[in-house]
Amino acid sequence: LAVGDRIRLTVAAQGEAAAALTAHEALVSGETLADQVMLRDPASGVPTVAEASLGDGSMVRITVERV
Repeated sequence: LAVGDRIRLTVAAQGEAAAALTAHEALVSGETLADQVMLRDPASGVPTVAEASLGDGSMVRITVERV
């Protein structure tokens, strides 16, 4: 990716992580320069670029695509 590229973030999360993303979507979009931030259920089969385990044991999976 180049500095000027715009991206789409797809985040597969549930529970508190999904609620936090929904509440702070504009901040996440602005800080990452994402044109879109899409929330998906982890069971939906979202391709994964990065994966993180949160303190509550839940997983968050993130996909980044150039748009």
